[in-house]
Amino acid sequence: MVAGVAVACLALGIILGVMFSMVQTSDARQAVADATRDVEAAEIAQEQVEADRAALEERAKALDSLEKDLQKRETAVADRDAELTNRENQIADAEQQAQEQQAQQQQQQEQQGGGQWWYWDCNGARDAGAAPIQQGQPGYRNGLDPNGNGVACEAGE
Repeated sequence: MVAGVAVACLALGIILGVMFSMVQTSDARQAVADATRDVEAAEIAQEQVEADRAALEERAKALDSLEKDLQKRETAVADRDAELTNRENQIADAEQQAQEQQAQQQQQQEQQGGGQWWYWDCNGARDAGAAPIQQGQPGYRNGLDPNGNGVACEAGE
């Protein structure tokens, strides 16, 4: 009977060993399958990272290009602004010179007898308040002095 028990224990040990071995093999196969899935997922993730990196590099290049273009445009705008300011200053200087010249001319005309230098006829001279006009004064001309006495646009002429 001891021998029967020993054989039964041996059989039980073998059965348990086989089952334990099968469980371990099954666990190992599952671990290999899980590891394979993890490797595939990692490869897919790596490919996605590489694609994202390539896209980012392209965007960075495009951004650099746009930034250089923007800098060129800003420089062009600054140059045009400086040119415009320079032209505005030149125009302002020219306007000031023209006003000064006009003021000088008016002052000279006022000092020389004011306003008009000659008149079409005596009516124009009278309307301007310049009649009678003595010879040597601005506005005198022989055509306004028919009697030649040196006084043009006298009363009655």
